[in-house]
Amino acid sequence: MPMCISALQDRTIVVVESAAAPGTRAPVPAGLRLPFVAPFGREFVAWAPASERADWLAAAGPVNQPFRRRISQVLNEIQVRGYGIERLSDPLLQVFTALKALDNGTPPGPLSTRLAAAVADLTVVDQLPTDEPDATPLATISAPIFDDAGTVVMTVSAQPYRTMRPQELETVGAGVVEFARDAAIRAGLTTE
Repeated sequence: MPMCISALQDRTIVVVESAAAPGTRAPVPAGLRLPFVAPFGREFVAWAPASERADWLAAAGPVNQPFRRRISQVLNEIQVRGYGIERLSDPLLQVFTALKALDNGTPPGPLSTRLAAAVADLTVVDQLPTDEPDATPLATISAPIFDDAGTVVMTVSAQPYRTMRPQELETVGAGVVEFARDAAIRAGLTTE
């Protein structure tokens, strides 16, 4: 399954590394830059103080009330299970395609920021235990990479780009969390 590692640089999510099986390409390529606005980058803010969460949400501009109600539950659920889930909806694919086309190697501008924020209004973000099971394919399963201070400094994402049974999702999620812990130790970010 394709994987990528992302970091925050000046309120921009930058995919710093991406890998896929020989002869295939990762759907989320290295070098891609995305605006760090809700709902993108949930794994970076799920463990952050309330003020940082509020800034991240405010950067998206006006979003609908159902999203505002849901996002705090989503961030708490990411903390509980250890990873975030990005649904592969048609609006997400369209916005992601547009964001890739607009990415010119510089920090995203106002148009990219508003496009990214549109995902909050157009899709159901993440998965909660109370959600009805559905057959929506999954784009990414992402876990945080922490430093010794407990700050999320990077994320690692599996890129299934297909539907997954709940047991398979849990297995991949646990694997991504374990990979994130190992990466933090190997990179010297943490000792445990």
